[in-house]
Amino acid sequence: MRKACLSEFRTCVSVMYCATLTPPDNGKLSTTDVVYNTVVMVTCNVGFKMPDDRLYKTLICLDDDGAVWNDTFTHCQRTK
Repeated sequence: MRKACLSEFRTCVSVMYCATLTPPDNGKLSTTDVVYNTVVMVTCNVGFKMPDDRLYKTLICLDDDGAVWNDTFTHCQRTK
């Protein structure tokens, strides 16, 4: 948890952040935001797919005794 301050309002609040995500090889993330409640869609590039054949995977930064991603994603694999 880190403090985020808004100088125009002279206010600071505690903000939870999940771990930074790295795009998978041959894939991309819809955003690099890691603030609590952020939704990230992971997709694979053309010619690659997710191991379970999904078109995308959704990750959400949740509060579970600290900010954590609800799931993991490891790689994109070449289509056959």
